Amino acid sequence: VGSRAGTEDNHVKLEPFTIFDLVLRYKIPLAPPTGRLEAFFSIRNLTDTDWRQAQFYYESRLPGEPAGGVADIHFVPGTPRMFMGGLTWLFPT
Repeated sequence: VGSRAGTEDNHVKLEPFTIFDLVLRYKIPLAPPTGRLEAFFSIRNLTDTDWRQAQFYYESRLPGEPAGGVADIHFVPGTPRMFMGGLTWLFPT
């Protein structure tokens, strides 16, 4: 996702990011009509990039800050590298 406007008047830009994922699947041959078995393995955020999943620009106020608040970019950190694997059973139709 490229840099984009954080406000309507475009005076704040939100950080861009690029994420790469990898997904591998293998169909395990079974004798019909038993269904189909698939094994899968995936890596999310393959390069372990620090990224911001959601970004918003607004005023907030913590104890000890000015009464009017402080305008800044607030964000949810993106997930780090994650590994997943498993089996999928597909019933015959």
